[in-house]
Amino acid sequence: MSAGDFEVLILQRDRLVQDNKLLVQDNKLLVQDNKLLVRDKKQLVQDKKLLVQDKQQLVQDKQQLQLAQDKQQLVGDKQQLVQDKQQLGRDKQQLVGDKQQLVQDKQQLAQDKQQLGRDKQQLVGDKQQLVQDKQQLVQDKQQLVQDKKQLVQDKQQLVQDKQQLVGDKQQLGRDKHQLVQDKKQLVGDKQQLAQDKLQLAQDKLQLVGDKQQLVGDKQQLVQDKQQLVQDKQQLVQDKQQLVQDKEQLVQHDRQLVHENDQLVQMVNQQQNRINHLQSELNLSSCPSGWQRHTVSTCYQLSSSKNTWEYARQDCASKGSHLVILNDEAEEKVVSGFGGDGTIWMGLSGRINGYTNNWEMTLVDSSPLRYTNWADQRWDTWNCFCAYVHYGSSSLETWFRGSCQDHHYWICEKHPGSVCRG
Repeated sequence: MSAGDFEVLILQRDRLVQDNKLLVQDNKLLVQDNKLLVRDKKQLVQDKKLLVQDKQQLVQDKQQLQLAQDKQQLVGDKQQLVQDKQQLGRDKQQLVGDKQQLVQDKQQLAQDKQQLGRDKQQLVGDKQQLVQDKQQLVQDKQQLVQDKKQLVQDKQQLVQDKQQLVGDKQQLGRDKHQLVQDKKQLVGDKQQLAQDKLQLAQDKLQLVGDKQQLVGDKQQLVQDKQQLVQDKQQLVQDKQQLVQDKEQLVQHDRQLVHENDQLVQMVNQQQNRINHLQSELNLSSCPSGWQRHTVSTCYQLSSSKNTWEYARQDCASKGSHLVILNDEAEEKVVSGFGGDGTIWMGLSGRINGYTNNWEMTLVDSSPLRYTNWADQRWDTWNCFCAYVHYGSSSLETWFRGSCQDHHYWICEKHPGSVCRG
């Protein structure tokens, strides 16, 4: 496994850990919502009990007759409370619908967290049970409303009997005081319901914000996935290119090893030849400033640069001639003398005006048996002088140039022709 794949796995693990944390938080939120619904259920049961008590109180009021105006006010307040509760019920149903949608989205993002999904399904089942309980409570409320309407009709009948009950006014006054206290209690309950409504609205806004955040996170994950796919494709292409480059380098290395082996064999052959000739001949060494190649050849490298003609005359004045390269072995030896510089050699050429062919001439008038030309155009000059450049990266080291250029040169002579004075 490469380092890139390991980093991808770490990133995926971190994302899964974050998703797990989010799901745990959502689970806690659902548990809290469940508790809130249970509380609401209890509150509705209490409201039902209160309404039953109100019904009983109204029955008692039918017997004792309360003041008409106070009763109408209380009925109006109770109807307002019923409307507020119904509105809260609708808001809760809307919130339940939003929560169910969020649960579906979260289940899509966390397919591998089946255990948490089962817990959520259990919570959703509890919610549905609470919703059914709530619907039952709403039906009970409707029944109580009908009872209230019946009581209102009875109240109107009691109003007609009011004139007959004037004598009981003092008793009704005391009852009125009790009803005022009950009214204060109902007003307190109304304020509590209003606060609960505000809290539910804030919870709804929070859930909407969480849903938008989840949508944004999902889009970011999709973009990250696309970017990773593109990076992977680019890495695959780079790998294929590197494999091709490696194969080419391996082939080139094999070629160099093969050529090196050939050169080693040639050097060994020449060295054996030299050793054999030295054992048979006892020739004198090269003079001072000259270097021996074989038993029959001495070389001298110039200390400055000049034209080809100047170099030819300088060698002639020393009883020698510009170096002539007869084979690869001699060229390798000369390259050791000349280093990486450019060096004139004893070869020139010109175009034959009649045949339009190149005529090449060695300074000792011998035939040209060996060449090692670099890749150059032949139509650049009408005549040229040859030089070698061992600093070139190519194995072909012979070049053509103007005879007026300045290069170093090497003179070549045989020890037998050396004048010792």
